[in-house]
Amino acid sequence: MDSRTIDVVKDSERIGWYRVDKGMITVTSAKNSRSKTTRAAPGDNEGLARLMLHEPWAS
Repeated sequence: MDSRTIDVVKDSERIGWYRVDKGMITVTSAKNSRSKTTRAAPGDNEGLARLMLHEPWAS
């Protein structure tokens, strides 16, 4: 896994971004710049990032 920043886009608007590093995913909300870190999924993490960006902390 690499640690580059990957944008999460919805309706051509950047709603947040995430990084995967050492088995952990850090998701940051574009609305309030708050971040949350959890264990990364073994496969594609974009779905996990999208799900996390719908949680109350990201609003």
